[in-house]
Amino acid sequence: MNKTSIFITGGAGYVGSRLVPMLLEKGYAVTVYDILFFGDEFLPKDKNLRVIKGDLRDYSKLRKSCENHDIFVHLACISNDASFVLDEKLSTSINLDAFEPMVRASKES
Repeated sequence: MNKTSIFITGGAGYVGSRLVPMLLEKGYAVTVYDILFFGDEFLPKDKNLRVIKGDLRDYSKLRKSCENHDIFVHLACISNDASFVLDEKLSTSINLDAFEPMVRASKES
């Protein structure tokens, strides 16, 4: 039986860093795709975990990275008001502009 593989954008973020260990405990193969603003030291070291440092706005890298996964989970975002106000252009490009290309990449893969 093949192991179900899950691709998670923002998997090293606030929610992802809690979700990933639970999925690994349940036996899933997990790929985290994250820009790693806060690193990945808090993610478990596990043979079924692959971490890719990547920017959601890099369509080509995202498209290639999410190939051959059974499930795609999107958690990547600039997630609080203070961060959004600090750099509205960055927040808009990640939270809004990158969304449609990300959906296209996941569907194509």
